[in-house]
Amino acid sequence: GPGPTGMVAAKYDVLDLKYGDGSPAVLRHVDGSGFAYYQSGRKAICISAHGTNATGKVRRYGAIVHSDSARSPIIGCFDEWGRGYADGQLGPGDLQAPKVVVGEANVTVVDGTGRSTDVPLGVHGNRRVGAE
Repeated sequence: GPGPTGMVAAKYDVLDLKYGDGSPAVLRHVDGSGFAYYQSGRKAICISAHGTNATGKVRRYGAIVHSDSARSPIIGCFDEWGRGYADGQLGPGDLQAPKVVVGEANVTVVDGTGRSTDVPLGVHGNRRVGAE
């Protein structure tokens, strides 16, 4: 936890990856939070980190996924339990953008025609990880 100065003790090495032109690609902070960037320079993913396990490593992460377009709209969001959604890109002939939604009990996939398919969690070995 925080030391006497209020600073969080470093649990991870800082990771600072860059594209060939020197622009940022991935930045991870000492607490495990960080950002990934598209080659365009726009943010791609923001990871928040909180809670620690017995060894002091962060054990819960949330993610916000942004589109590589003007104003970087949010196209996905996942909470610390892995629940959330991600929007896909429109393909030729699609009536709507495909989407994946991960809920507490199932995963729902909506294709470009709007057809929805649900798969209960726990089927085919896709059990929840870290749901302790």
